[in-house]
Amino acid sequence: WCRVDVGPEHNDPADGDVIGCVYIYPTRQPGHDVEVQSWVRADHAVHDAELADAVADWLTVDWPWHNPYRYGR
Repeated sequence: WCRVDVGPEHNDPADGDVIGCVYIYPTRQPGHDVEVQSWVRADHAVHDAELADAVADWLTVDWPWHNPYRYGR
């Protein structure tokens, strides 16, 4: 259901509707190399953890960061 792109929005493949977003920022958090935030709309809240896990996997595989700060996740 989720496709993670290097862009701000994530769309439902069934209808193209925006269901959430991922933000990647430089960080000032000690010991971290980037800050990552993600969210899904309330009507897709059941998928929030799934999106966060997909983003974490994506960061590990496709990006050079070793210790992203994921806001309590």
